Amino acid sequence: MNLEVLISTIVTSTAALIAIIGGFLVSRVITLSSEQNVINRKRRELNNEINAKRDSLSQVTEYIISEDALDFISDNLGELSEDELPLKYIHKEDRYTELTLEQLEPYVELYNFIFNELQTLTSEFRSLPSDFDDFKKRLTIELSLPKKLDWYELAYDFIYESLPKKSNNSFFPDITTLTSFQNRIRPVNHYYHNQVKIKEQLEKELAVLNLQKAEQDKILTEYGKPNGVWSGLIVLIYSSIVGIAYPITLLPYPMNTYNDSFTKTVLITLFLSELVVLFGYLILAMKNLTKDDKL
Repeated sequence: MNLEVLISTIVTSTAALIAIIGGFLVSRVITLSSEQNVINRKRRELNNEINAKRDSLSQVTEYIISEDALDFISDNLGELSEDELPLKYIHKEDRYTELTLEQLEPYVELYNFIFNELQTLTSEFRSLPSDFDDFKKRLTIELSLPKKLDWYELAYDFIYESLPKKSNNSFFPDITTLTSFQNRIRPVNHYYHNQVKIKEQLEKELAVLNLQKAEQDKILTEYGKPNGVWSGLIVLIYSSIVGIAYPITLLPYPMNTYNDSFTKTVLITLFLSELVVLFGYLILAMKNLTKDDKL
């Protein structure tokens, strides 16, 4: 019995089927790769935007904390300047600040440095001008922290108001002198209020961006486990072995050497098993593509 025609038919048919399944898999892999590239690009854009928002939020938050700390220092200027009470006690007694003790400590240290520097500088003057700008013009050296002039002015005003004043009436002290510092109110800082709004907006935008990034990460994880690709590859390997590799080893088929009837039965059985596997894979793939996912 000459089985070469049967073997050639099985090999040709298997090659055609493998080409179909292989084309499907290649198309699927290319699609997945393209979609992964889109997601990775989106994730990079989100990461860049998140980092930019975080930097902006950090700068805005630092400014707001600095201004809140300055308000706290202004409200407790006497206690902080005289350094008689611990900061922990002053912070506990303050009813207005929302800053924590840890947030306040570096700013109080900064104020103490500025206050001590001004005490040293003012001690060299016989008489101090009432205006801080006039005092600054008379200085022969530059201040250590020229970007903190509002802090210097606050400390200078306290030092100036703490100086003994001459009273025009020996029986009644100068009320203006005693109350001028306590009644001093910092002007409304519109820029500060604008920064607070910006901070709130940045926090909302960051929350949305983080949710978007988490969703992209979830989608990317799902693409790392594609349905049908690995099983399709296994089907191709099996089909290649039973439908091409094994039959080819029988060519050229020797006459009256093997049990031709048994060999024919084995070849047909393997080919039928190959068809079952191939079409079973296609049916499952189509079922997964057409099923409705219920949320």
